[in-house]
Amino acid sequence: MCAGSMSTLTLLLFSFSQIVLLISLILNSWKPFLHVNNHGKTITLGELSSAVTCFGMSKSTRQCKFTNLCYNTLRDEYLFLHGANSSMFGVPTPRNDPALVDLSGVDDHNAKYFSYTDVPSSYLFNKKYLFVEGNSIIFHRFNPENLMHVFHDDLMTIFYTKFLFYPHSEVNLVMTDRRDEGPYFDLYKLYSKSIYTSINFTDTDFVCFQSALVGLSKQLTWYQYGFKIPQGPLNNAHYSKNELLYFKNDFLIRMNLSDIPDTKCILLLSRTTSRKILNEAQLLFKLSTFFRLPIYSVSLETDPLNNIISLILRASLVISMHGAQLILGIFMKPGAVLAELFPYAVPPENYTPYKTLAELISVRYVAWKNNNPVNSYPHEEREPQLGGLRHLPKELQLLIKNTTTVPPHLCCSDSYWLYRIYQDTVVDVDDLLQHLKQFDLFNQNDHECLSNFSLFCAIYPSEVTNITCRRDSDRIEIFWDIPWNMITFGETRILYEVFIKDSFNSIVKFLTKETSLVYTISTESLDYSIFIRSIFYKNYGSFSFTGLKC
Repeated sequence: MCAGSMSTLTLLLFSFSQIVLLISLILNSWKPFLHVNNHGKTITLGELSSAVTCFGMSKSTRQCKFTNLCYNTLRDEYLFLHGANSSMFGVPTPRNDPALVDLSGVDDHNAKYFSYTDVPSSYLFNKKYLFVEGNSIIFHRFNPENLMHVFHDDLMTIFYTKFLFYPHSEVNLVMTDRRDEGPYFDLYKLYSKSIYTSINFTDTDFVCFQSALVGLSKQLTWYQYGFKIPQGPLNNAHYSKNELLYFKNDFLIRMNLSDIPDTKCILLLSRTTSRKILNEAQLLFKLSTFFRLPIYSVSLETDPLNNIISLILRASLVISMHGAQLILGIFMKPGAVLAELFPYAVPPENYTPYKTLAELISVRYVAWKNNNPVNSYPHEEREPQLGGLRHLPKELQLLIKNTTTVPPHLCCSDSYWLYRIYQDTVVDVDDLLQHLKQFDLFNQNDHECLSNFSLFCAIYPSEVTNITCRRDSDRIEIFWDIPWNMITFGETRILYEVFIKDSFNSIVKFLTKETSLVYTISTESLDYSIFIRSIFYKNYGSFSFTGLKC
């Protein structure tokens, strides 16, 4: 190669290296405007425009899906970055009346409201932030220390929300409630491999979520805790019982508890630190002797949760003092018996989360209350939240102690309630057995639909067709066909509801298992209209619109 060519090549290589150096310097000078996340993906802040789409007509029923929602960890405040790619669909006006959505599964608790602050996308320029990739569900746990709240307010709502929006993909669970993990944190891990709490955000001022859903579906909740009116069931007239069964089945699979031997037993859910049964050994002996079944005593404080659930799945009778452990009744067999015990002066009819649950899952329920003050052992010396009274004036202490029933109250620090609910009790076992004698633990009610987790729970019969009638002077004979879709299932266990209306709009109703009916008439001159619908388990088919004239 000639010297001139070598000189030209050297010059070209030198120029190229200068260009590379210049580009490198430019990129380094823009470094504050770039972010490299843990996966090595580089994102320019210019891309971080927020967008939101909301579904639902009120904060209680609304969920909102965000793109690039950010969280200011110092202010405990969510940020919506207004930029070139921002959009807002389904956001009400005004949006903070009082909040956009509830951050927890508990309806209308003002400590759990979600709202966001509007800022320009340039607000994060020169600021460090953590970028969380993938789909995230952001929520506040209501009370991670209490198993009832963990199941009812968190796990069930997470299950249903995930099924609605991310049925086939992994999600991050993001808990910005600033609470410790709590004793049941492993249960949340059943629903996500990636869980973020406020501890994960202590080293950064800002966290941005690639895709975030805010607002948990409350479809499976059945109880309100008395923040505005005394506690009680929600309106459960159209409760999603089938979805509750899906939750139960899904949870058992996640816990590897789906294969349990079908051997009957009695289970006592014991409490070892408060609200104790002081004659537990006597109770266990008499129950075992009376029902001739093996009996077990377990406690959340001492026994693994999976062992307790395994026993509940087998139990024909579960007994417990009122308390959070009774939420595990959700895993009882349909037709089994749940006996809830209440301390002295605590009226069972005012505290019904577990009675309501029993009704939803076809479990038989009985409440027993200690009516003998001699068998009651309160603890006025304890801290106020555990039933103590020493912090109150003497006159009020005496009034509370002499009150024989806890008056209706709001959550959560009523002294009458706390004093009585944290009593220990000597259970009158003979009186309790009188309450339990009504139940046959060996021949439980037929609940095949629920017992087998069968999709028959969701099957509705089609309209009754080919209705015909034959009329004589004193009677009408009515005939019809089995609903055609039930024939395809091979099902004949169908009830028929027959309405017969005369010319004066008087109506008589019949229930029958047959596909024919004979009705005696009093006068030949009247016209009759026949309407029939079928019933499969508790699922009602539809009537024909016009009915049959006869």
